[in-house]
Amino acid sequence: MRKLAAAIAVLMILLFAIPLVLLKDSEKEPEKDLRPDTDISIEVYMCDIDKVVTMNLEDYILGVVAGEMPAEFHLEALKAQALAARTYTMLRMRQFGGSGCSKHPGAEICTDSTHCQAYR
Repeated sequence: MRKLAAAIAVLMILLFAIPLVLLKDSEKEPEKDLRPDTDISIEVYMCDIDKVVTMNLEDYILGVVAGEMPAEFHLEALKAQALAARTYTMLRMRQFGGSGCSKHPGAEICTDSTHCQAYR
């Protein structure tokens, strides 16, 4: 399982980080186009309100990073956490072949830190 997670992390870096660096150095693409796709939605079971909510993936990731580590941490640590959170989330999402949240049918992921990921 650890080998699979490591392989997925390397693949995500190759797929996302390297092309972004190349695009950033390119004069053809403006920097504002380097943001992750913001049109992806996710079904999140919000434990505090006992309800499944549809939200933007990047908004969810922002809440996960806030829930998983203090904002005072080094910027590179926050970036690494965002990458790990996005990878974990996308592996759960049905549209990418995941099985969703096993604890909360109808949701792809939940905000229970003991089951999926913390969220603030």
